[in-house]
This record gives sequence, structure tokens and C-alpha cells, in this order.
Amino acid sequence: MPVKTKVVCRGCRTSTSNASGYCDACRDQAGTKRRTKKGDPFYWSPQWLRFRDWYRKKSPLCEECKADGKLVPMDVVDHIVELKDGGAPLSEDNVQSLCSHCHSKKTARAKREREGLCESPPTSPAQPFGSQNLPLAKLGRGGIEKGGSHEQG
Repeated sequence: MPVKTKVVCRGCRTSTSNASGYCDACRDQAGTKRRTKKGDPFYWSPQWLRFRDWYRKKSPLCEECKADGKLVPMDVVDHIVELKDGGAPLSEDNVQSLCSHCHSKKTARAKREREGLCESPPTSPAQPFGSQNLPLAKLGRGGIEKGGSHEQG
């Protein structure tokens, strides 16, 4: 019979061979925490769980990464317009598959927008000062050059 590899428990850092990554005590606690997590009860409803599983099979790659030419497995079926912002809960047009990284970025951006901290899209690196037209220094062979003319001597 094969021997199970020991790993460090993700909860208390002791040694365990459970596939979950938790020792028996921490696994029971982790399950309790998850079931009692505060949040919208909609996400535990049979309708959402069926819809989520169906969409996960339909779109198994992160849609943001895929648009950038990367093939990354999805982790989350995300509401494009969050439910608390009035998004449709079971509409295929209001969900997308995202990896954890893209989902975290999107959620943080939505939270900033909701709190009024981000009223417009961030400026591009080419225009770090927004719409101000500030003179930019030019880099020539001799170093930084101010203004538009390059004096040679």
C-alpha cells in the first residue's frame, strides 16, 4: 500500500497526511468557518451552485488572462456587476470566469469605485500627471536635456 506524503497543516503548521492540507482538528474548524462565513446567502443556494458549476464547465479559463493571450485555469465565477450594485444574479451575460489574481484586482477596483475613491480610470504611464500638459525632460546622449533644443558644443 502506498505511503501518503506528509505535509504541513495549513492551519496549525503540524504534520498531516490529509489531502485537504489540514490536520483533523483544523479541517473540522475550517469547515465550520466556511459554513458560517458571513455573506450573501444567495451564494449557498442550490440555484447559484448549479448555475456556477454549469458556467465553470462552459468557460474553464480565466477570461481576463485569455484576452491577454494567456491560458490560465479559472477559479471563480464572478458577477461582472456585483449583486450589491444591482447585477443580475443568474444571468449568463453578468458572469465571467476569473482566476484568483484577476478576481482580486476586479473586486478591489469595484470596492474603490463604490467608495468613491476611483472616479476615473487610472492614467496611462505615458501621462503620469493626468490631463496636465507638463514639459517633459528629454534624454539625449549627454544626459537629460531640458526644453526642445539640444545644444552641441
